[in-house]
Amino acid sequence: MEAIVLRREVACATAASALFVVLADSDRLYRTLGQVMVAREPLLGEGSARFLLRARSGPRAIPFTELPPQWNQPSLLVTKRVLHQGVLASIATRFTLTPGLQGTQLVIEMQLEPRLPQLAWLVKLYGQGTLWHLGRTLLRIDAGIERGEKTQLRPAQLVAEPLLAAQQKTKAALSPEDQPLVDALVAHVRRTDDLDVDSLRLPSLCESLGQSEATLLRLLLHASASGLLQPSFDVLCPSCRTPASQCDHLSELPDEVFCALCELRIPVEFAGNVEVTFRPGGALRKLARPLYTSVNPSSSPHVLTQLVLPASSNLQFVVPNEPGEFRLWARGGASGLLKVSTLGPQQASIAVNDSIVPANVEVAMGGTLLIEHQTNQARHFKLERTEWNHHRLHAHRLTLHPLFRRLFPTEVPKPTVQLAVPTVSLWMSEFGSLGELCAALGDNGAFRQFQELTQAVRKAIEQEQGAVIHSEGAGLVVAFETNELALRAAIAAQRAVMALRAENPFAHLLGMRIGLFAGPATLVCQDGRLDYFGQTVATCARLLAEAHSGDILLPASLIELLSANAGVKAGPIFSIGGKGLPASVAVTRLAVEQMVEQPV
Repeated sequence: MEAIVLRREVACATAASALFVVLADSDRLYRTLGQVMVAREPLLGEGSARFLLRARSGPRAIPFTELPPQWNQPSLLVTKRVLHQGVLASIATRFTLTPGLQGTQLVIEMQLEPRLPQLAWLVKLYGQGTLWHLGRTLLRIDAGIERGEKTQLRPAQLVAEPLLAAQQKTKAALSPEDQPLVDALVAHVRRTDDLDVDSLRLPSLCESLGQSEATLLRLLLHASASGLLQPSFDVLCPSCRTPASQCDHLSELPDEVFCALCELRIPVEFAGNVEVTFRPGGALRKLARPLYTSVNPSSSPHVLTQLVLPASSNLQFVVPNEPGEFRLWARGGASGLLKVSTLGPQQASIAVNDSIVPANVEVAMGGTLLIEHQTNQARHFKLERTEWNHHRLHAHRLTLHPLFRRLFPTEVPKPTVQLAVPTVSLWMSEFGSLGELCAALGDNGAFRQFQELTQAVRKAIEQEQGAVIHSEGAGLVVAFETNELALRAAIAAQRAVMALRAENPFAHLLGMRIGLFAGPATLVCQDGRLDYFGQTVATCARLLAEAHSGDILLPASLIELLSANAGVKAGPIFSIGGKGLPASVAVTRLAVEQMVEQPV
């Protein structure tokens, strides 16, 4: 059946790159156009569409699918919807952006397919109205950008009474000097767009509120404990880089998730692909995050070009006019590397099946890449930048925060799920001579001394952002994000013990030894709390066993960190092995000097 093609040209003052961002943010654009929200469910068929959509306007809503958008930043964007019922069979919109001396010449082409030939006049009338409305809306957005206005902003709708109650509860948990930050956070949430308020990120909040990450993270944790916010553990897809799964609690995290868009099974890497975001607490939102489309191109800005490869087809595209290395990727996980250079050939070809052959290909800047698609199902294909913005709040970093451990003690993974982390810095401590102290002071007096000592050590740990995992006999097991933090905390803890011994005549009976080690580990639920398991933990325990009172026993590879810590001397390097260690470990003993305050 012959399709109806409509066309309109729009002169925009906005630069092509900025205008492309507006068009690619399909959720926001469709909302601005007045379209209703949709619900989606994954499709696992052989077509290119990955989701079935239904408008949330009632049981008679027409189901439809969307083909994966096709684009080439910042000059081309194509979207297509296929309706399963009704007068209209499909509608495709093609945006072509041509930079001008001032602004951008935008060409909008709309292709509509009627379900029946006799309904073509009605479909054309609908298309003309839709195209006119789209053009007028884009001109209004363009004028707003030029004036610095946010014409598409629609602040989140929050329930006033629960919001006020949660705000006051959060303030009550903070010191008076920090309480104004709660008001600033609430004001920021109130003016955040309804499409963005469910994914509040720590780095963005720091920039908006002008605060350090350490300050803001404490605020977000208190706000979450008070119901003002709800943390979310988002497992990111390595291809589209959007959440393949979002969990409100650690106990909901599985070992593996599935990205329906990219057709990928993704192992959960707790310190790598699990990002923590925040959203208003459940009692504060009237509706969950609105959805207007199945795929939003603006959420994958690293994708420079995306194509839909028809089944058993051949097509081509122009590679970027800039040198560099880019990733080629096809739905299902086939990937390759494209090198764009000044000396490469003007044309190259690849075959795309379960893999991309050849896996590495070189093309000159602005050259052509020919694609032979050898599978019998349509799927999307991408050219991606390989850079990844790692400035996010990773889930492992959150669980290492001492305030998280204190405010959310029940947040643990399922007993059947083990969350591997590539590295964690651990130290174990043990207090000696407790028997002698009990004999000298009695049980009550000795326990008071022991408590005072433990509090001083815990203070040193928290100052370096360490998390006390648990008490182990007469000592502590502590985790840190980096070796630098772990070493500084260990040195400060030994000095705290020295200071206590100098102040109390009986405290000289107390001493502390520390074993410090770092490496890969597994985060598990142990006795109802977060704990680490593995060879790194066992090695750290072995170093503790070899340490002497007043020692910090650590790997010799960490000696280079001592230059940043005054008053610490490393002893001779020696090796320990056996007793379950897979290999000998070169270690050294650190002697910590008491820091003497200089008179003013």
